[in-house]
Amino acid sequence: MTLGQLIRVRGMDGAREVIGKLNFLYLSHIHFDHCGGAMSIARLYHDLTGGPLTILCPGRMFIWLLDTAETVGAPVNLISLGELHADPEIRKEQVGKLGISGIYLAPAMHTRDSWCVALEAGDWKQQYLGLANTTEPSLES
Repeated sequence: MTLGQLIRVRGMDGAREVIGKLNFLYLSHIHFDHCGGAMSIARLYHDLTGGPLTILCPGRMFIWLLDTAETVGAPVNLISLGELHADPEIRKEQVGKLGISGIYLAPAMHTRDSWCVALEAGDWKQQYLGLANTTEPSLES
């Protein structure tokens, strides 16, 4: 959801409430329809909290996100989905910082660096498998 869509659904006050409570933003891959609105969200988050927005994203997005963030004055903290997937120690460390109890990742075949994810926190679990055709049998590992 873009910031514009969030404002249309919740109004500006509702959008501020939602954005101000974010723990992080997840971007599955570099196609613009999935990441084009990230900086407007990061900018509003910074305006509301004074801090950088943490963005979990493919490593191939880092240069574009950092350049764009600097241009719009929206500091960000980027975490590579590939590194989270590959290194259990990094994953364990980040889970605590992100305010969740689990993150499970699987590479998707949609683009060269795209990801399916399952997130857990408390008594809920949310999966994003919109890219389908994961290269791994399960997000449960």
